[in-house]
Amino acid sequence: MIEFEKLNGYSRLADIMRNSLTIIGGLCLSAQKGRTPQEVALSNILHRCDEAEQALDKIMEARAARSGAGCVVRLPDPGTPWPRFSDSELICRCGCGLGARDMSRSFMCKLVSLRQDSGIPMPVTSAARCPDHNEAVSDSGRDGPHTPDAEGTCHAVDVNVWGRRAYHLMYLAPRYGFTGIGLRQHGPRNKRIVHLDDLEGDATTLRPWVWTY
Repeated sequence: MIEFEKLNGYSRLADIMRNSLTIIGGLCLSAQKGRTPQEVALSNILHRCDEAEQALDKIMEARAARSGAGCVVRLPDPGTPWPRFSDSELICRCGCGLGARDMSRSFMCKLVSLRQDSGIPMPVTSAARCPDHNEAVSDSGRDGPHTPDAEGTCHAVDVNVWGRRAYHLMYLAPRYGFTGIGLRQHGPRNKRIVHLDDLEGDATTLRPWVWTY
């Protein structure tokens, strides 16, 4: 049996193949009205890619069902890199220097446990943000889930996940202690996100809560 992590890699490869072939197929179809043998071949390859992704999604669904039954947040050794998440993914995009060391340890433990148990690839598109950068890119202004709290740590990430995987992620996230889930599931796939945070509710922050962008 193929190891699950290898299947994750094959899934990403299938995504790349499908996106590339979709572009190529679109160019071919726009150039000619009839279907050439090459276009038929491209169509068949695209169909096979979709079948492969559906099979992988079924495996992830089974994995998610098993992990949701009894989730355990595990603490890695202090000072070690976060498994599955690189420092370059967690930095503030403005270049101010805010980054992995400024992420909440408890939040990252939940995130790593969710990632490892679910088997769902979770490329991070945004994590730590300084107040200036957050004000520039978010309606939450200078104070939001991505910005440092009173203790100086950040409690949120946006991950590039969509479709069935986003559905499974929404199902599992509350079981690992996430209280805020934001969704943007329209537009190009590389722009679709699931936001996760573990903020506590108060007079100004409604939690648990789900919203859309």
